[in-house]
Parts: sequence; structure tokens; C-alpha cells
Amino acid sequence: MDKFAYYVGQEVTGTINNVTKTAIYLILGSEQSQNEEGEQATEEKGGHKAVIYVNDIEGFPENQNLRDVYHEGEEFTALVKQIGKDRRTEEPLYILSTKLYAQREQFTQFEQFRDSNEIIKGTIKKVHSKGADVYYNDVRLFLPIRNIDVNESALRKMINEEIDVVVTAVNRERLLVVVSNTLAEQIKYQQAKEQALAGLSVGMDVKGQVTKILDFGAIVSLGTVSGLLHQSELAHKRVGKITDVVNVGDEITVKIIRLHDDRIGLSLKALQPHPWDVLKEQYHVGDIFEGTVTKVIPAGLLIALTDEYSGLMPRGEYSWNASDRLDGQVQEGDKITVKVMAIDDERRRISLSHRETVENMWSKIKLHKNDVITVTFVSCEEKGAKVAYEGVYGFMPISEVTGTRRINRADEVFKEGDSIDVVVLDVDPQRAKLVVSAKANEDAKEKENFEKYYKDQANKVPTNTLGDMLGDALKKFEKTKQGK
Repeated sequence: MDKFAYYVGQEVTGTINNVTKTAIYLILGSEQSQNEEGEQATEEKGGHKAVIYVNDIEGFPENQNLRDVYHEGEEFTALVKQIGKDRRTEEPLYILSTKLYAQREQFTQFEQFRDSNEIIKGTIKKVHSKGADVYYNDVRLFLPIRNIDVNESALRKMINEEIDVVVTAVNRERLLVVVSNTLAEQIKYQQAKEQALAGLSVGMDVKGQVTKILDFGAIVSLGTVSGLLHQSELAHKRVGKITDVVNVGDEITVKIIRLHDDRIGLSLKALQPHPWDVLKEQYHVGDIFEGTVTKVIPAGLLIALTDEYSGLMPRGEYSWNASDRLDGQVQEGDKITVKVMAIDDERRRISLSHRETVENMWSKIKLHKNDVITVTFVSCEEKGAKVAYEGVYGFMPISEVTGTRRINRADEVFKEGDSIDVVVLDVDPQRAKLVVSAKANEDAKEKENFEKYYKDQANKVPTNTLGDMLGDALKKFEKTKQGK
């Protein structure tokens, strides 16, 4: 950096050595002075060349001649406006001004601008490697190249254009005002952002554009501000890949669900009907439909209702017959007719029943204990046999199959489809319970046969006495004798 004897804004006094129609030329003293960096600097003992042009003299009349007012040898005091070069000698040439005194008074206003961060408009007049000279009401402001987001080449194309700046530093002594366009743009953005946020509220529907896809969601521009559309807010169902729903450039309408400081939470699914509400419109208590089994679980069957929800059919709702088992009879993917029994809005659950879709034959069963009925052998089970009676199923314990011999399985005595006379041991239609016994029927028949046999035998035994017999024989003899 060049070292000069005086700096811009410094007050200097020199001796006039020449006066022309347009300027006054002076020689400033040769004493040591401080430059802008505070370092000592000197020039030739003959002094330092300076000039003040007529248009830089405050209050000088246009029709007045400089020579009539100023003369060689007189002293003249002014402020350094600019540092140039002598065309002939290349020595520093200090350009002075008395108008700067008036400008210095304006620095109070610039200090207010600085303290309030007020944005002002200036005009770019000159561009150099260090930045640009920006003028505001004829006052030169310095815009460092680091304080604007363009390079020097782009900045040169902006000469004579207006630019928004914020005052960042004021030096009255040096008549230096430093400004920043970067800070002005930041303040403008923040003001616009605050204004935009003030116009938003939770629950509002807004239009925006997807500007970025993240691992966990998407950024949506709402104009001046942007919000986050989290992956969990894309749809009511689970979304594995964000781009299956939205992509960069998409114009979408979203609902604001959160506003915290300057962070905005957005939702797409909040604008979509909730799957539960859709389901309630489709299914009602009492509805009967054919559903697909999606899973067999210990509690029963899960039946598909919509893409998001399944209904539960408890095991006890499969059949009116307690002996009917789901295992081995129903598999995933099977179709089954069910009836909607209950809709739990709070827990969002639906209960289903298969047995309610068919007639309850137990309601027609009018049996009593010890009744003798005929059942059909259905199948052999671990502890007995499954039998059928007028549309319902009953159970015959292994101990009640027969009493004639010891067996391990019911099919050692009966085969599928056999009709069997049995005695009712227990019956409860409310609990779909019927227990029968073939053995009890055998015992009853055996008892009946024994009683019949005993009766027959009793009829064959003689009951006459010996006297009766002798009397009968005598009568028979007399009849024979008379006949002769």
C-alpha cells in the first residue's frame, strides 16, 4: 500500500503558488504527517503539491474570478478530498475541497443510519480493485469488494446503477463512510421473512414448490420463506421413497402444522382424508362382505378392509360349533364371508364375525339330558369323537364310545358317516355344547334286553300246586271214562 503524507478527510493548510480560472494550486508544508495507517510519511522538502478546483470551493459565486479573490503567497485551508497523481512528475497530488466541511456535518445522519441498520440507496460511480465508490446525496461512500456478493468484473457493469447498502462504519475525521450491500440484502431478506411469517398461521393451507429432496423429507419454498415437509407427513401410509410422492419442481398445496421461531412444519397428508374416516364411510355395523385373510394369528384372523386397515375376527367368531377349529381350515389369502360386529372409533378397530353370516342351528336344538338321539360320526379326535346332529356338532368322550371292550381311538369302533344311537349326557345351546354317549345307550339297551328276557323267563315257570295238578289229572280221567 502506498504511503502518503496526508489522508482523505484530513484538514491541511498550504501556500498558494498559482491561481488559474478554474483552480488554486498550493504547496503543503513538508513537516512529517501521518498517513491513513497511522505511519509516518514525508515527501520532498519542497512540500506536497495540492490543488482545489473552483467547484470544490464552498459558496464561491459562478461569475467570480478566482484571481480576484485568491493570490499567490496566501495560505489556504481545506480538507483532502482525493489523492491523485501529477501527470508530469507522477508525484502525489492532493485534491482539496472546502465543501467537505458541509458534508462532514452530514455524518451525524450516517451515524444514525449505522446505528439503526437502515437501508439506503446509493449510486455506483467508480469501481476499483478494492471495491466501489457509491454516492449518496453527493457524499462518497466506500463499498469494499468483500461487502458485495459479486466480483469486480460484475461490479463494473453496475456503474451508474442504484444499489441498496447499509452503513457499517463512520469516520468523521477522514470523511469515510463504509457501507455493505451484503448486509443490506441480509436485512431485506430477514424483513421479508418476518413479514411472510407474520402472515402465516398453523392450520393454513398454502401453495409452494419443492426445491430440495432430503433423506428425511423435502424443502418446500413458500416464496420468501421455506418449510420442511417431513417424510412422515407425505401420506397416511408409510412412504419408503420420498420421490414416489414429490419431486423437485413440483407445485403442491400443503398445510402448516407447526410454526416455531422461523421454522415451518408442513404436511401433505393433513389435506388428505384420514384412512379411518374413509373406512367408516365404507363399512358399517351389520355389513356383510367377503374379505381376504391377510394373517392367521393366535387371536383369530386378520381380514383386509383397506390398504391401511384390517379387521379382527376372533377365533370364537369362526363357527357356532365350539369344536370347529381355524387351524388347518383357513389360510392366508383365503376368501371368507364376515359380518361387521363393532367399530371402535377411539381405538380405530373393527371386530368381525364369520359365524354371524350363517344360521345358528343351536337355536333350534331342543334337547334334554338323557334324551336318546341319533348322531353321525364325523371324525376321530384326540380324546374322543366329533359327531353331528341336526346342523350342530357334539362331542363323544373316548370313555363313552363303548363299554364292550377297551379302545384307544373312536375309529376302532365307528367309521366316518356311521349313524350312532347315543344318550345326551350334557347339552347347553348357549355355549354350543353337546356331549353324548354311545356306551350309555349300549348300557340302556342291555338293561332293556335283560328286563325283557327276565320277563319272558318268568312267564315260562309253572305256578300250580301239587293238589291242583292232581285235581286236573282226576278231572281229565273222569272225562275220558265218561266218553267210553
